[in-house]
Amino acid sequence: MTKDIPNADLIRAVLDGQVVQVTPGGDHAWTDMDPAIAVSTLVRAASGLRFRLKPRSVIAWIPLLRTPEGLVPGAPVPTREEIPAHLPEGPVARVLRLEFDAYSGEPAGVRAVDAGPERASERGQRPSERPSDRFSEPDLPPAPEDLRI
Repeated sequence: MTKDIPNADLIRAVLDGQVVQVTPGGDHAWTDMDPAIAVSTLVRAASGLRFRLKPRSVIAWIPLLRTPEGLVPGAPVPTREEIPAHLPEGPVARVLRLEFDAYSGEPAGVRAVDAGPERASERGQRPSERPSDRFSEPDLPPAPEDLRI
């Protein structure tokens, strides 16, 4: 990695699915950064903030595939880049990010993220046409009379 980019190693870690933490320094606690804003924050390298990789975490990514039967989980992979836009079972609708404690194996967090605009363009769709952006109520039977408002 080039040293011209501030926090280049941490930026690469975020892109690989690792969690970066931030603290204003002193005796303040470390806080997990949202991956959606971590890269821009790391590039700006705001003075007074300190960053580090979150210790002891293992990340796995699971694609959620759209099939005629509904969404089904695909095989877990270690990095998000290994998830194609379309698998033989169907297109990737969402991606689950699983985080585990590296020593105990206990779950530390789960987050569902969009397949991403780049995934939509690979399918020939505009980002606004992604299936995850079109929400529709499930077909449910009508409520019993005593529960209607």
